[in-house]
Amino acid sequence: MLKKTIFITSFHLLISRNIIDTDITRLLVAQQLRVVVIIPNYKKEYFERTFKGTGLLFEGVAVNEPSKTKLGLFFKRLARFMLPTKTVRLYEKYRMLTLKKSLWYRLFFWICQALGYLTFILPLIRFLDEKYSPHHFFNKLLDKYHPDLVVTTDILNENDVCLMQEAKNRKIPIVAVIRSWDNLTAHSIIRIIPDRLLVWSEILKREASFYGGMSKEKITVVGIPHFDRYTSDSMIPRDEFIKKIGADPRKKLVFFTPIGDLYLRHNDTDRYVLDLLSKMDVNILVRFPAWDKVSNMDGFQPPPHMFFDKPGVIHRPNEIGDRDISRKDNEMLINGIYWSDLVITGPSTIAIEAAFFDKPIVLVNFHQTHKKGLDGIFSYQCNHFKYILKSGGVRLVNTADEFIEWTKRYLENPALDQDGRQRIVEEQFGGLNDHHASVRIVNAIIDELSKHQNHA
Repeated sequence: MLKKTIFITSFHLLISRNIIDTDITRLLVAQQLRVVVIIPNYKKEYFERTFKGTGLLFEGVAVNEPSKTKLGLFFKRLARFMLPTKTVRLYEKYRMLTLKKSLWYRLFFWICQALGYLTFILPLIRFLDEKYSPHHFFNKLLDKYHPDLVVTTDILNENDVCLMQEAKNRKIPIVAVIRSWDNLTAHSIIRIIPDRLLVWSEILKREASFYGGMSKEKITVVGIPHFDRYTSDSMIPRDEFIKKIGADPRKKLVFFTPIGDLYLRHNDTDRYVLDLLSKMDVNILVRFPAWDKVSNMDGFQPPPHMFFDKPGVIHRPNEIGDRDISRKDNEMLINGIYWSDLVITGPSTIAIEAAFFDKPIVLVNFHQTHKKGLDGIFSYQCNHFKYILKSGGVRLVNTADEFIEWTKRYLENPALDQDGRQRIVEEQFGGLNDHHASVRIVNAIIDELSKHQNHA
């Protein structure tokens, strides 16, 4: 009897960590399923080498092909511009400011924003998108494998959308996953409705229903799969970790993630924080963003108590965001937060990871030079981050003096704001922080596969 075949996509740098290198793929292979992972063609050698012996098959494709066509780019922008959220408006205003977008671009955006509030128009937009967007780019793979189910791991990614459109055209059932907590309010409307949507939390379930027009009966809350390995049993001993980074075991450890340049114009903030931290009598572990660069680092020499971690497997050196997070990178992240006494970050998912391990959280919201509006760290105003700020589990510091004060207070009393951090975990995990998200995802995939096979 032939094995049932499942396609799983991995087009974003976090998917190899969040989905492929979890129990999800291992459990699916154990179910005697043929699991084909669809990846960018230039990453095929890396994936085959990294996941050798797992039973997974890998197929490379050319990526972002739809938006290289006029209609593909039009529908991609239309879907983004029609998402009527504060996040989209902030990001597009920033793009208009920094990239000097044309009057026609601006006019198109604001017309689409107005249309986005007309929920009855969404089915028509999806119909036109599916009918006229180019989605033949996966035909060869679909003809080769004839998959019984398609699992898209980033429902708003244009490559995933393209595959979903063709799968629907061929009547292949689709299970889709929301990649991250900000996607439904930051990226676009849901361009194609899957048979089953898997989300982290009840918050995302509400957003998928409200902004995406999805029936709640088609949405399943599963938790966050890559947190399944975030257990104390998987940590290396503190002494071993401290030795690994070359730190002083007698001193406390502060974990700092720079904000990066992507949405911080004229970034002098990260360097300023590093200067302030360099004067403190603690170990500092600096985890640089894998998908962004950090300006103003020329000439900065980290002091003996400061250690740099620069994660990411580089595929194309000139593409800043083209990285993959390796298992080694992820182990450094997990242990770095777990063994830290304080986490300092920006508007990042690091706040969730710190809260998961009950670490005090300082959010940087100040600059070396005066900034206001879109020149500052405006991402704190985004839809998804309001839950973090309202939780009572973080301290948003607006001056260097506040930064120094709260760094000192948290190091002296890490129990401060503990209830708020627990609230973050409950909200962002949908109450499912039990390390079994991968099992729930696999069960949902198997259930959907069985349901459609029974109806075939």
